[in-house]
Amino acid sequence: MTESQKQDVVSGHLPHLSVVIPTYNRPMELSRTLKVLLPQAKIFGVPVVILDNACPVGAKHVMESHKEYIDTVKIIRNRANIGANANICRCFEICRTEWMWLLGDDDIPEENCIETMLEELKNLDPRVCYVNFSCNHFSHVRSIEIDGIEGLADQLKDRTMASNLLFISAGMFNVNACRKFLVVGYQHTYTCAPHLAMLFSALGSEDQFCKFSTKKIVKYMPPNAENQWSMLKLFAGITGLYELDHHHKAMGSIMKVFLVQCRWNLFLPNGVVAIFCDPKYSPRQWLLMLFRASVLGDLWVRTQCVFMMLTLPLASILILRKAIGGILHRFDKKITAVSKRQ
Repeated sequence: MTESQKQDVVSGHLPHLSVVIPTYNRPMELSRTLKVLLPQAKIFGVPVVILDNACPVGAKHVMESHKEYIDTVKIIRNRANIGANANICRCFEICRTEWMWLLGDDDIPEENCIETMLEELKNLDPRVCYVNFSCNHFSHVRSIEIDGIEGLADQLKDRTMASNLLFISAGMFNVNACRKFLVVGYQHTYTCAPHLAMLFSALGSEDQFCKFSTKKIVKYMPPNAENQWSMLKLFAGITGLYELDHHHKAMGSIMKVFLVQCRWNLFLPNGVVAIFCDPKYSPRQWLLMLFRASVLGDLWVRTQCVFMMLTLPLASILILRKAIGGILHRFDKKITAVSKRQ
């Protein structure tokens, strides 16, 4: 750290930033993240808030291994598990600083991440309400500031930008700008992207900009089998952002990028497994989500969605759903085991 940076820390002239970590049932991964983050946070005086979503092994237990940083960390524990997406909304609700780094509990910060973000904030245009950084998987080829939701729709053309928008740990949010639309975030938890519901609403409502930066602040770590997220829920759910008020043309363009450019592998097999093995959603709910995805997607996405829709009558028969679901579940476990070995 330079002498001027040390003086900034002492005099309190650094921009107002905090790190908020929503967490559930990943004590080892959370501890690994904190091991890298907390020494930096303490040096720069940046507070860390852990939002414990009623974890079986609580965040307070995890902090037993990091007692020397106890003054840097505040732990807020939910009375019940409210789900990952609602817990992300809670981060915007409880944050008390101007800017927030929304950090996933299993992602690993870069060694100089706090310094990188503070340097970015020093030179940031005051109209910017969000900064999206690069990561180990996706790196932006250039830094660019984008004006509003229409500008984002024009610039959002590739998988890198779209994937990094979804990746919560790559984003630094202006809390005041986004919290105005907290109710929109809660209303769109089913999209698996409530942070984008708030961000897109902010970009579409006022003279707000977003920025994509070539700087790296975090390493994305693929979740283990027990904490794997559903690709079908994401593909089918995120299209609900199209329903954001007054911006259908821009949102339609953005949703096409997510559905067409971000074709993560095994969409169809994952979808069929989810339809028969996930008891949380009825065939009727799958029909609504798949129909929305098919309308906004290209021919290949549409073909996959139609095929999955054709399986829904079988899934509506309980005996067949259990029988086929059992077979697919065993198949899915084998595929997961092979992927882990590779």
